[in-house]
Amino acid sequence: MHEPTYRDALRTAWNITKGHPFLIIFGLFAVFVGQLGLLDLVMKIGLVGTDSGFMPLWVILPALGTITSVSIVGITVQTWVLLAWLAAILVGFFLFLTYAAVISHGALIHATGQYVNHPKKHVSLSHAWHAGAIHFWRLFAITAIKKISLSLLGIATSIAILNAVSFASAWDIVLFIILFVLALIVGLVISFVAVYAAGYVVIEEYQLGDALRSGWELFKEHWLVSIEIGITVLVLNIVAACIAFASVPLLFIPTTLLWVTASQLSASLLLFQLGSFIAVGLFVLLLATLGSFLTVYTTALWMDLFQHMHKRGMVSRIVRRVTRS
Repeated sequence: MHEPTYRDALRTAWNITKGHPFLIIFGLFAVFVGQLGLLDLVMKIGLVGTDSGFMPLWVILPALGTITSVSIVGITVQTWVLLAWLAAILVGFFLFLTYAAVISHGALIHATGQYVNHPKKHVSLSHAWHAGAIHFWRLFAITAIKKISLSLLGIATSIAILNAVSFASAWDIVLFIILFVLALIVGLVISFVAVYAAGYVVIEEYQLGDALRSGWELFKEHWLVSIEIGITVLVLNIVAACIAFASVPLLFIPTTLLWVTASQLSASLLLFQLGSFIAVGLFVLLLATLGSFLTVYTTALWMDLFQHMHKRGMVSRIVRRVTRS
């Protein structure tokens, strides 16, 4: 029997994404759940101490509280009513987005399961969406556990680096390094267990506790394979980000044409604003499309590998090369 390889999984994920373009709609919402693998870990812990991390927020939080307490004095009743309506609208939109994102996440997992188990049949989007809705609460719990855990790890690491920067003693620096390494290790485990637990919930119909335990057991058996795949997916995201930013000059071609036209005619401010709006709109559209595509592809990749791992097992590429040499 043919031993499953990473190349097979990459090809299967591509076939799913290419052959079912409507899955991009699910990917557009599922991107708000976070991508499977190491991307969330990198964003929460790998960028700690930068403008994308937690530390700047924690530093300015007391100042924000002071500004807010001063600024609320003298607000009229009408303004409070408007703010309450705005808050209700934002909360409603957040709840809807969360609901759609979690269901879409489950739909992508189920769609991959359909394709892997019945490759000659067309994937049913309605069945996939229904499966996502049925498993909403279990998937939501897994996502919440992952998000909260990674956030707490990021906050702890941020406090450690803030302490190291403030006091700069040898012990503070050593403490930060220890906490940073521990946060990465724990974050790795949480990220991969969440991937496998989601697969057990949607594809294998496990309950939440059983899915988490089985996800942990599967990670222990394939921890090296998980890291190898996670790094591969992370590299794919870096390549995609480079492609997106390299495309920025092309997106500003319409803006440049409108600017040139404006300068030739009457230097109309409206044309300048229209050109800028088109460029920003095209860039947002590019990011949304690319993010949706990557979400579909990486979900299909992980779920294909998940099914091979827990049914037949998979050998690490590094181990395979060492044993052959």
